[in-house]
Amino acid sequence: MRVLIATDQWSPDVIGGSARVARATAQQFARLGHQVVVVAPAIPGRPTVEQDEAVELHRSVKRFGLPQSVADVAATWKWAVRRQRPDVLVAHQATNAVGLLAAHPRVPLLYVFHASAPLEQRFVRRRLRRAQRATGLLLDPLLVLLERVAVRRAKTVAVLSEYSRDLLLSRHPGLADRIAVVRGGVDYDRFASGDGVSIRAAYGIPADRPFVLTVRRLEPRMGVEELLRAADLLIGKGMELTVGVAGTGETAPTLERLARELGLEDHVRFFGRVPDADLPGLYAAADLFVLPTVAYEGFGMSTVEALAAGTPVVGTPVGATPEILGPLDPQLVSPSTLPADLAATIESAIANTAGERRTRFSDYARDRFSWETAIESWQAALGRAAHSGA
Repeated sequence: MRVLIATDQWSPDVIGGSARVARATAQQFARLGHQVVVVAPAIPGRPTVEQDEAVELHRSVKRFGLPQSVADVAATWKWAVRRQRPDVLVAHQATNAVGLLAAHPRVPLLYVFHASAPLEQRFVRRRLRRAQRATGLLLDPLLVLLERVAVRRAKTVAVLSEYSRDLLLSRHPGLADRIAVVRGGVDYDRFASGDGVSIRAAYGIPADRPFVLTVRRLEPRMGVEELLRAADLLIGKGMELTVGVAGTGETAPTLERLARELGLEDHVRFFGRVPDADLPGLYAAADLFVLPTVAYEGFGMSTVEALAAGTPVVGTPVGATPEILGPLDPQLVSPSTLPADLAATIESAIANTAGERRTRFSDYARDRFSWETAIESWQAALGRAAHSGA
């Protein structure tokens, strides 16, 4: 089939779960014999058109300072309307979905529901000053409309977890017969081969204390503040550890200031954006990975990447995290998002997994989340959308 994919994130241009999913599934579709063309955001310094394995990649979505909810719809439509009519459309964001549908209204759409943009933006707004909320309030009706159009016009809506399925149904009742639960995946061979020893030395991570890592966009719902407060509680009890925070985002200055206020300068390292090539080794270097999300975790790509590296993972009982970690060990899921509960779960995990064979975690990731296995559910969802009729 001729598959036309639009995404608001592409890896490694952006480090993030949906970016990795967009690229990995496009490559897997191409390996299965589909003719795959992708349109993604323009990135300064990156080629506008290139061949990414067997995928024809166009970085042609330009925003020019406009809100993504406006720019991505128009730019996706402008690019896609000039393309040969494909057999099926795939969109990884509601904005891209609406742009594709405007360009090819008679072509069936597979819409990948990674998250609800209106809900996530409302969560962020609650943490802003009143004066800063105005723009978000103005955009809220547009975000709601875009999500509604994408969901209603899609022949199949793919979700990466039962949590996302339930969230989608709570917002769009009556959609059950068009939802396909697909598997999140990981490039197992890549993340299982990270050199943790070299990375630990290169990043100056002390060898005489446990190294606790998180890899996140630094935004309010990601829970990094709660992780820092949990670390403060553990260090206050006399536990020596190093916390590494990899990622960038709007809350970076606030988090760095909090670390100073808590007196954690000798215990917390902010790595900023870590080169993609270093991530497997950074996961492997950690004694424990923590996913401290406080709201809306649709899957948790970094969770399965850390597991593939053989690293134990602790997470909060938010979103899809219990679905991933529960079958492995329910004790790896914190009772709540509160720093005290997170600290207790981290302390227990470090004590109980010290010296444990890391192959247990790596094998779990391979057996449940390797793309070679996960892509079967995506292929089924793609075929279901394509053959449902325009």
